[in-house]
This record gives sequence, C-alpha cells and structure tokens, in this order.
Amino acid sequence: MNSLTYRACKKLAERENMTETQKNELLTSMDLFVLTKRITQDEYKELCTLMETQA
Repeated sequence: MNSLTYRACKKLAERENMTETQKNELLTSMDLFVLTKRITQDEYKELCTLMETQA
C-alpha cells in the first residue's frame, strides 16, 4: 500500500506546466522523504520518471 506521502508527491508530480523552481522543490522534498523512509527508493524512482514525462 502506498503511503499518504507518496500519494501527495504523485499528485504534485502529475501536474502539468510545473516551473523549474517547483520541480526542484518537489525533488528536494522527495530526497528528504527517501532519507527518512517516508517513501521507498522504488517510489522515488517512479515519481522522478513521472516528473520527467510531464515536462
């Protein structure tokens, strides 16, 4: 089951027309979430891929 943190990040990552600043802020948050084990490494990779496809 995906965590609330993962679902919130996914919703943000799916947004279209994100600015570079918004992308960097989300990536920074995701980095912290991985380090604190709020999301898994696989979820992190999936979110990064999702952000790249929204570009």
